Amino acid sequence: MSKVVEPRIQFASEVVIPKVQEEIGAVLDEPVICPSCTATRELTFQARGRDAFISCSCGHEWTDGYVTAIAVRQMTHLAYTGQPVFFPAGRMRVVVFPDFEDDLTLAPEPKKDRDDPADHDRFRWEVGCFTTHHAKMMFTMCLRTARHLTSFAMASDGNLFARLHPAADGVALDAHMSTVLVALGLYDAAQRADVAKLHDVRLSDVSALLAPERVLALADLRPPLLLPSGHPCHLRLSDVTRMQTASAPEWDRWRQAAVDILERNIEDAVARKYRPVPAREVRADPLADWFDDDLTWYTGELPSV
Repeated sequence: MSKVVEPRIQFASEVVIPKVQEEIGAVLDEPVICPSCTATRELTFQARGRDAFISCSCGHEWTDGYVTAIAVRQMTHLAYTGQPVFFPAGRMRVVVFPDFEDDLTLAPEPKKDRDDPADHDRFRWEVGCFTTHHAKMMFTMCLRTARHLTSFAMASDGNLFARLHPAADGVALDAHMSTVLVALGLYDAAQRADVAKLHDVRLSDVSALLAPERVLALADLRPPLLLPSGHPCHLRLSDVTRMQTASAPEWDRWRQAAVDILERNIEDAVARKYRPVPAREVRADPLADWFDDDLTWYTGELPSV
């Protein structure tokens, strides 16, 4: 595998970050400063794998415990997408997800067999989820959680960032389709477990549904947009078409990225010192790394009433 070379982001002015001052028990904003020449301007930031490096115009390079690879990739994303760049204090403050221009037309509602017990059970489960989530459809929650899982995975893993984010020559379509597969996996795993809340869904169970011999079955799912029937399904027609016509290498690329997204989040949850859990028990916690998201990225409008 070739070495990943990530983009650099340069700041002409000072980059101010909040730092804990233990001697006075306060958090103060301080500029990033070169320890060799005290430069505070014309600094360049670059993420490399799980680490972040800073360099000045004099050629000095150093690290700062407050400047993480996750923070640098968030700033890189903001700069690439033309948004105001700020230092994201904390773990995640930005949805690191590339823009992807696509037709937002939703696929038609599939025909249902009222005599099929499986269709009846799924409808019963959907109604329960709809009630639990205060009139939000289950797949709405799956899409939001999947995008957050992808966002954290890209921000924290250089290989995924290079594969999925155009700022590092990654492919936005792959980011989109792998996230759709994660959402479909969450949806299917929740229905199989007959649970209405995603924090009851194990990410390892979702990953198992993305195994090569099982992943194609996810393409047959058609989550409803609204209840009762008579509405389109909650998948874009373009995504349905892509899943139906994709080549084997495309499927494998999307599937592997989806698995890697889940594995990165599992790895992170296991490593957290303040709440370590066994890998098998890591859940799709929608409150972890929760940052603003408008729920409209997939349909262009709020997908529920």
